[in-house]
Amino acid sequence: MFDKQHNYYGYDGLDRTRKILLELGKVDENHIPSDINDADEFYKQYDFFIGIHTMEIDMMDTSRDKEIFTKVFNELTSGGTIQKKNFKDSINSKNYVDCLKKVENKHSRIGKGRFAQGLSTECTKDNIPSYIEEAIQSIFSKVDDL
Repeated sequence: MFDKQHNYYGYDGLDRTRKILLELGKVDENHIPSDINDADEFYKQYDFFIGIHTMEIDMMDTSRDKEIFTKVFNELTSGGTIQKKNFKDSINSKNYVDCLKKVENKHSRIGKGRFAQGLSTECTKDNIPSYIEEAIQSIFSKVDDL
C-alpha cells in the first residue's frame, strides 16, 4: 500500500493497523518503525497480531498438515471429482490463493465462513500460524492476571 507520496508501508495488515492506531491517536507516526518486521513487533504491544495474507492462506502456508484442508474441502464442496482434484493439486503446488478462490467459488458452495467452521473441528496446533498463537497467548496471559 502506498501513501500520497508513494511510500510503501508493507503488507496490507500492517497498513490497516497503522491507519487504525494513527486515527485513534494511540501512536505517533514518528515512532512507527519503517522496517516491516520491526513494525510487526511494534504493533504487538497494542495487541495487534497481524498475518501476511488472509488467515486461511496463512494457515495453509504454515501448516505441517496440508491434508486437513483437502479433507475439509472435499467434505463441504458441492463439486465433483475434478473440483476435488483441482483443489488438492493447488494445495500441493502451494498455490494457496487459488485454493481460497476454490473455497469462495460459487460452484463449490462452501464460502470462507463454512470452510473456517469445518477447519475448526480438524485443526491442531500444527495448523495455527504463529501470529494467531501469539494472540491467543496474549489473551491467556491477560485473563490469568485477572
